[in-house]
Amino acid sequence: MGGEISLRTVSLLDANIQLYKKAANSPTNFQFIIDALKSKEEKKEEALNLRINSVILRRVNVTWNEWYKAQSPGKINFSHLSIRDISSNISLKRLTPDSINLRVRALSFKEQSGLDIKKLTFRLIANHHKAILTNFDLRLSNSYINQSRIVFTYDDSSIQTLGYTLTCRGAIDQAQLSTEDFSFAIPQFKGLKETLSLATYYSINNNRLSFNNIQIKNKNEHLNLLASFTLNRTNGKINDLALNIHQFSLTQRLGQRLFMHFSHKETPAIFLG
Repeated sequence: MGGEISLRTVSLLDANIQLYKKAANSPTNFQFIIDALKSKEEKKEEALNLRINSVILRRVNVTWNEWYKAQSPGKINFSHLSIRDISSNISLKRLTPDSINLRVRALSFKEQSGLDIKKLTFRLIANHHKAILTNFDLRLSNSYINQSRIVFTYDDSSIQTLGYTLTCRGAIDQAQLSTEDFSFAIPQFKGLKETLSLATYYSINNNRLSFNNIQIKNKNEHLNLLASFTLNRTNGKINDLALNIHQFSLTQRLGQRLFMHFSHKETPAIFLG
């Protein structure tokens, strides 16, 4: 195809990349690279048509800091990220101004908050209005989530319209969630050491969250829940919330353990910067 750029392999090995912003009104330390890539002459841009057979990363560490914002040790904080031991095998099948075809064969990394992605794989095909994610498989230390197909629809003409028009539909066919693995986001889970199985059908957009046939059990079936959940919003405010519990059982032993654990914890918090 005319104008196509095709690369066999792009590799980055044993790298330490430090990205930061010193103050709210200061540029990032990599702004000069962005500026250097901008053309100083007006010219007709050629349509992008890029293919990279393999993007290989090994032993790559990346930090990102907005130094004027507070840190939060032990909690995920998107203003202070330290991602290490990045390893990947990614195939960019096609990238054009109108579409992307991407396959992540393997991706793993660790973050200072305790997030530990052992393996992430998926296939993504997307354009300006629709994205289909298939063969999604996420593995943490003691958790996994498998989804055969997730469909997103949207209008990406601007960031604002993307947020208003984004919808997501899918089904969690098979998931095992360990509370310990998610303590990076909810530190109150640390030390709880409960393993839950989860299955549900979901539909999400700007005004409505719907989860149907939610099935949650813990490893020894001391907890058993079958429910549906719906949340409706108007102009960003919640105006309707419904939780229908079809089946629920909780053993006294587990109930007491949960009460003792969370009664000594503070309210959960996630730092988004």
